[in-house]
Amino acid sequence: MKTRLTMLVLATALGFTSCNQDSDNDDDIIITRNDYLGGWSANEICTNNGDSYTMPISSGNASNEILMDAFHGYGWIVTATVNGGNLTIVPQTTQFGELTGSGELDGDLLLIDYTVGGNDCSLTATR
Repeated sequence: MKTRLTMLVLATALGFTSCNQDSDNDDDIIITRNDYLGGWSANEICTNNGDSYTMPISSGNASNEILMDAFHGYGWIVTATVNGGNLTIVPQTTQFGELTGSGELDGDLLLIDYTVGGNDCSLTATR
């Protein structure tokens, strides 16, 4: 009887210690448009060239819209829509051709893959 009671107590204690919740769960983080706003240091590598520049991001007219200034190292103001950590460049025409792309925000790291006039580019931006 004493052995059964000891086993029951141990099993119960083990059950309670294995049910601790992880308070560092990244799934609880909600990314909003405001997380994109501000100044970013951008480095990009393209098929034909590469560049580094400062890229300010501000709010667009719609609640899910951002405006990326000085995009591609030029004075372009590029419109994108955001949905949580995902970003989609609204297709637009530049002096080099059509600009399209998408990316993601992960904390203070913004990654964007885009194409402009047939030139494939990868942009990494940090705060």
